[in-house]
Amino acid sequence: MWSKIAIQVAKYLATTEQGHKISKWLLLGVICFFVLVPVIAFAPISGFVTGVSSFFSGEEGDDLNDAADLDALLNDNFNITETKYYRQIEKARTRHINEVSKEQEARAKEVREENKYTVTYTDSKGHSHTRTVYPVVETPQPEPPVISVLAYFCTTKEVQLADPNQKLSVADVKEFYQKICKRPFKVERINKDLYIVTVEYMSDNEIAEMLLVERVFEDEGDEDLFRVSIERLTELFQVSGKWGYNGVPSGNLSNIAVAEQIWNFFKGKGWSDYACAALIGNFEAECSLRPNLQETGGTGIGLGQWSHGRRTKFLNWLHSNGKDICDIAAQCEYILVENIWYSGNIKLYNGGGIRHQSKANSLSEFGTYGYQQTTDAVDDFLWHWESPNYKKAQLDRRQGAALDAYNMFAGGRKPRVNGSYAQIKQSFFPGGRLPQNASEMKPYLTDISFINSAGVRKHITVHKSVAADLVEALNEISAGGYEIKEIGGYVWKTKTNSNSGDRSSHSYGLAIDINPNYGNPQVKNGKRLVGALDYGSHALSMKNGDIAVSTMSAYGWKWGGNWTSSKDYMHFSVPGD
Repeated sequence: MWSKIAIQVAKYLATTEQGHKISKWLLLGVICFFVLVPVIAFAPISGFVTGVSSFFSGEEGDDLNDAADLDALLNDNFNITETKYYRQIEKARTRHINEVSKEQEARAKEVREENKYTVTYTDSKGHSHTRTVYPVVETPQPEPPVISVLAYFCTTKEVQLADPNQKLSVADVKEFYQKICKRPFKVERINKDLYIVTVEYMSDNEIAEMLLVERVFEDEGDEDLFRVSIERLTELFQVSGKWGYNGVPSGNLSNIAVAEQIWNFFKGKGWSDYACAALIGNFEAECSLRPNLQETGGTGIGLGQWSHGRRTKFLNWLHSNGKDICDIAAQCEYILVENIWYSGNIKLYNGGGIRHQSKANSLSEFGTYGYQQTTDAVDDFLWHWESPNYKKAQLDRRQGAALDAYNMFAGGRKPRVNGSYAQIKQSFFPGGRLPQNASEMKPYLTDISFINSAGVRKHITVHKSVAADLVEALNEISAGGYEIKEIGGYVWKTKTNSNSGDRSSHSYGLAIDINPNYGNPQVKNGKRLVGALDYGSHALSMKNGDIAVSTMSAYGWKWGGNWTSSKDYMHFSVPGD
């Protein structure tokens, strides 16, 4: 009953001339207690906009329809991501990302040049050579904030959030993004071969302090309104679904070999496929599957980025048991020894009041719980084992990496490596049905990468079932000194050495080409069909018995240089065609 009275009073204040006058008196603090109470009940909605008075501002006939907008807010029909001002924030944010990414790439080139080094090696004839090695410099996409920026405009520009037609200046938003973008960019050295250049932005606290110093905020009241705005906006965005997992996984596994070790360890403990995938997806977001990663500016360490007291116990356990931090099995074992699980309905850290109810009640139950999809398992492990900062949880990365792990390892089925070309290809797909077009093939593909012998990271797309072994093979080849300058994998196409019209194994992610323009051509009837140089004319021409051919053969890939009717010296495939 009281809530209905409060709503009616709030509507009266919002939609009548007398109500407007009363609202202004309320702000001056000269209204009586019994009128103030209902307005306080309404304050959580109006306070985060621009204060009570500005929320009710505007004459009848203006864009703001107070009664309709109030009804929408109170009845949960309001979706902030459908408003004009939100779309303008997104437009400005996209433009800012494009511009600042160019600066980031320029800095990455500088870092690459600043940290190059030379190595000496001996070739197969015993001759010594030197070469310059450039580190890989990763440039994660900038993630400028949305909520704190919108809160700034709510506080300073009197943006009325209840009005979906409210507009913002894209130029003003871009200018503010430039203002809160930290420079110089953060340069993180992982090792001599890997650096990361990251674009960082001011935190909510740093933005508030800056605006106070610059007197944009006149007093603590403005600062309080800014902070309350952030809390309320977080709730609105959560309701809209914008900042939760949006159904489009974005993560990929950074180290498939490590992922496979984790998978095999916990499958050996009786865990379900979904639980194993969730664990891997979460660790990918925590440390890119680098077991000895130390958090920059924090205490997190290891696959799970154990921090504070949990870090101390983790390191003590490793030491007392004579384990090395790079030992994947040891870290997996410690997860079971630690046996941490925050069960029940918990409040998410820095989540603006958002809560999550665990499906599993313990870590052991998590391992065997009957999850029906990776998303549920990821959420359970994320909030009830990891328990991270909600605003920095990287939900899509965790979900995407978990899905990749599931598609790559689930079921334990090993596709056949012997049989006819058709039989081998069919064994990689459910029911033996080959995809009929590129769209059907897409769910079976994954991107993998490795660092070649020259220190350059190379990327390739292949079938998920062959990805783990292929990464190991390419790493072994590179460690052996053979330089993979060029490499290609999946492409939807027909065979180039046949008039049959059959699809190439490349179409199914089961074939790769290495160094086609470095003396590894495709040849038929003595004529070079593909490739820039004749076979054997370059030091990188592959031969039977060398490290490239022997390593790929050991992992089950057949070399086109052994064909009889034609030769495809660049080509390796699982089926053999």
